Amino acid sequence: MRTVLLLTESYPLGGVTEEAFVKPEIEALASVFERVVVVPVSDRGPIRTELPPNVTVARDVVESRAWRKKWIRPLCHPVALLRGWDDVRYSLAAAVVERALKAIAGRMNLSPADTVMESFWFDFMSSALSRMNKKYGYKYVVRAHRYDVYTDRAPVQRELAIARSAGVFAVSDSGAGYLKNRFPKVADKISTAYLGVDTCVDCSEHSLPGDKTVRLLTIARVTENKRCRMCYEFVNALATARPQWKFEWTLIGDGPELENLRCLVKQGNHRANLTVNLSGPMSHAEVMDYYASAVTDWFMLLSASEGLSIALLEAMAHGIPAIATDVGGIQEAVDDSTGMLLAPDSEPEEFVRGLIPFLDSRLRYAALCEGARLRVVGMFDAGVLRREWGRMLKSLVE
Repeated sequence: MRTVLLLTESYPLGGVTEEAFVKPEIEALASVFERVVVVPVSDRGPIRTELPPNVTVARDVVESRAWRKKWIRPLCHPVALLRGWDDVRYSLAAAVVERALKAIAGRMNLSPADTVMESFWFDFMSSALSRMNKKYGYKYVVRAHRYDVYTDRAPVQRELAIARSAGVFAVSDSGAGYLKNRFPKVADKISTAYLGVDTCVDCSEHSLPGDKTVRLLTIARVTENKRCRMCYEFVNALATARPQWKFEWTLIGDGPELENLRCLVKQGNHRANLTVNLSGPMSHAEVMDYYASAVTDWFMLLSASEGLSIALLEAMAHGIPAIATDVGGIQEAVDDSTGMLLAPDSEPEEFVRGLIPFLDSRLRYAALCEGARLRVVGMFDAGVLRREWGRMLKSLVE
């Protein structure tokens, strides 16, 4: 029975980040393989969604004794806040996952001849797969997103994980280039495989520049890196520059900086012609409903570092131009034909000067909307990308 085993950070056991790209890939893989085994390494709640009948969720990692012991959890957690002993923590985490994978393989009668394994993150999970390959011969591939790419943690183990893999696939050319420079000896194993987004959607309704109301949307974890406060300050500067217009900024997302941002907004230091909506977290389905029901003119993401944001691509798929900082792989989606690309250290004045011409020109704004949609259709159509990915994985066990 041809099987793909997929390691995730938490999906489908709670969480909202992975749902947008993991769920549709699981569904695509389920149409190619007789069996899909999903192995989350974090438990953030019950299974969130119905999965195809040939998909099994294995809880061996999250229910392992080592993972459940409070004294070892900070050492193994993928986003551990402790510093120092990085290689030790990394090795412990990889060992816990490897042991769980061995148990799963035995219980489900998995065979290296007809099973391929995949990690959605290039971190300790990929090293666990590397060990499974060395000991038992399982073929595996690895995705690489953002935090798991731009890091110096456990370089020796990570290089081994690349060398033993059937391929490490960054989700942007920028990420692939970084990994090739970081690990030149195994550069031939590294390439790009965009995740993409669904393009079969109706474009969102846009208010026209002539109605003098502009609605901006940010979807992000509210962390220091995502710089949501910077978005707030930039939109306030825009409202200051055009006092006769109305502006709305909506933020969808949760995170450690959300309460601080709420306090800042409650102080009411922004212009009276600016309305701020801090909506909190939403599931992927709720976000899609939001696009269907709400008017959105611009998507805004001013991260200090980024891979290639799925939230940004989904907005562009709806014909919404993007305003984003030129970090990571963002420039592969955003340029002057699809939105506005800002330097990471841009000031509010630069943002205002760049955006105002599109407020005054209906034609220029409409061209950006069409350009954003066409960029996604041409480069990031997940329907095409998932089929190609499934065929590639299947070829490894044929």
